[in-house]
Amino acid sequence: MFNPVFFNKSALHKLLIRGPLLRPYLPDGKPAVTVSDVTGLLKKHGCIYLKPVNGYQGRGIIEVRRISRNQVRVKSDKFSGNRSLLQIYTAKQFESFANVLLKKNKYLVQRGLESLKMGDRKIDFRVVVHRGERGTWHSAGIRPKLGKAGSMVTNSHAGGTKTTWEKLERWARRTGKARFRPRASSRNRRSRRTRYLTKYRPTLSHLGIDVAVDRNGRIYLLDFNEVPGRDLLTPGMLRRATELTAGFARYLADRF
Repeated sequence: MFNPVFFNKSALHKLLIRGPLLRPYLPDGKPAVTVSDVTGLLKKHGCIYLKPVNGYQGRGIIEVRRISRNQVRVKSDKFSGNRSLLQIYTAKQFESFANVLLKKNKYLVQRGLESLKMGDRKIDFRVVVHRGERGTWHSAGIRPKLGKAGSMVTNSHAGGTKTTWEKLERWARRTGKARFRPRASSRNRRSRRTRYLTKYRPTLSHLGIDVAVDRNGRIYLLDFNEVPGRDLLTPGMLRRATELTAGFARYLADRF
């Protein structure tokens, strides 16, 4: 009854872009059906990410960045198993490489964001949302994350670590960055937007949503995790998530 089989990244992207409340927060992207889907978005943005539609824990994600008129840099922290990839290709060589990739696997191609960084470590945020005893969505909290130095992703399986708002705000004050702590009202608005998915998965219980902020302060939704790791939660977040889970179980028992 809790969190039925979710959508792969491509199917979820198609679903989310149809929702007017969520569309503005999605990086420009599309299912990568042909090589021109990949090269077209690369030409438009200069940096793209290829994400396996059934990928998890950052496995197989590839960053492609144009470094000159006829050269691109291809990078992956976990290209195959734990093997990394770092290669410079000409435009023609990259087209051949992309053609092989698309024959072997299905990908979502997205614009690469210039996310905020603490030194060489990417910053993003895990937003944890749960449904409670009335079946409505609530925020259980937000936890900042730091990627491993030089890494493309921030998850712990790739060397990323969790941090605290206090540490992040001290760094922001030292460097003159904007304050990070979100207002409760903005957390609640993000929780309400999650209602859109319950139209398609009525017993969806909870999600861990990875959120990035770019250098201009714009917010983007990066990923939706239907089985989010509990290791990221503070004791207060875990207590709140547990209370909401128990409430939603009661809601389902009464309804079904």
